[in-house]
Amino acid sequence: MNIISLLTKKRKKGTLTKEEIEYFVKEYGKGNIEDYQATGLVMAMCINGLTKEEIKDLTIAMAESGDQIDMSEVSENFVEKNSIGGVGDKVSLILLPILASLDIPSGKLTSKGIGIGGSTGDKLLSIPGFRSDITIEEYKDNLKDEKISVTTNLLDIAPAEKRLYDLRRKIDCMDNLNLVAASLMSRKIASGANKLLINIECGYGSSIKNYRDGRILARLLMDSGKLAGKEVRCVISKMYEPLGKSIGNSLEVIEAVEALKGNFEKDVKEVVYTVGIQMILMAGKAKNEKDARKLIDDSIKSGKALEKFKRLIELQNGDSSFIDDYSKLGEAKYKYEVKSPCSGYVQMLDAERIGNIAIYLGAGRKTTQDEMDYTSGIVIEKKMDDYIKKGETIAYIYTNDESKINGASKNILDAYALGKKMFSKGSAILAVMTK
Repeated sequence: MNIISLLTKKRKKGTLTKEEIEYFVKEYGKGNIEDYQATGLVMAMCINGLTKEEIKDLTIAMAESGDQIDMSEVSENFVEKNSIGGVGDKVSLILLPILASLDIPSGKLTSKGIGIGGSTGDKLLSIPGFRSDITIEEYKDNLKDEKISVTTNLLDIAPAEKRLYDLRRKIDCMDNLNLVAASLMSRKIASGANKLLINIECGYGSSIKNYRDGRILARLLMDSGKLAGKEVRCVISKMYEPLGKSIGNSLEVIEAVEALKGNFEKDVKEVVYTVGIQMILMAGKAKNEKDARKLIDDSIKSGKALEKFKRLIELQNGDSSFIDDYSKLGEAKYKYEVKSPCSGYVQMLDAERIGNIAIYLGAGRKTTQDEMDYTSGIVIEKKMDDYIKKGETIAYIYTNDESKINGASKNILDAYALGKKMFSKGSAILAVMTK
């Protein structure tokens, strides 16, 4: 067995065996297969596709290429949330403390965010003193004692997946749904979750650009999960415009705290509740959706969810006093109003463009080496279906670099399309897939 024989077989539309896939993952991980050879095989996989068995075998081989976390001591029914990621996605920040307040262990393994969707870890690092690199043992202890924790200490989880992910980025194979499914599931299997809720965002502000691909990916994830012995449910949501109002780390933390105080943006609330209801049902804490919704309502109204968020910060050495004084998060040097040059209904707000502007301002990264400006970002005041009057403020720019204001302002205006009629964007949720 060698890489040439595998490449030839897949190029001719053959099906790789479990042993062949394991050989490729193992040898590429060791550096015994050159990048150009791996590129050939990955491209053949993209062009000729993968069977369900091939996706499952690739998933497990990558999951088993490094450390695996045993979460059974935390819970025999550990439910974990993951998302494809999108612009302004602060769902995990809000949902983890809600679930923890309901006695559902709610943890997240996170890493540095790259691209237009920032990571939960980056957002939390905008809190003074917050320590994200706690050990896995600390992470487990927090989950056992307080039901909530977040760590960026990923040990050596699925190293083969990381290497293949980097290769896919270099050769423009990031949108292949078979490989996306294998990549995502391998990390989740290695992280020790029994059950997975995956939020698939679809639209300009996500790597999944349309609903059709979202449903295909959901089915791939659910099928590969089933073959690997994991229950997987998927919530497909819209990402054509940013989620909520805030894009940028400390700005999104503030919006998350406001939501936990009961002051939700409409689309954020819809996604948080839909995802949360499914996770509560998967954890066996409610008999039906109505009961699960009431549990979320009570958690927020009683203040228990906000208290759990405060506890998370304190557990990981952060200063929780900012909850009552947002200025303690630090403030960008410049705050600039972007005003509309005309009137009309917002018919489009391009999330991808807004996300790229946030990166330009320093709120995101293009590579893992990029420095992050935690106080920079954008707050959107007008979204799809809103009516804008000429001269009205549509957004605020937050930056520590005055030279970036003009360019960011122009691009924000270009992200909007106005018309005489309301677009009627409808629900933020496209589908809930449970089986």
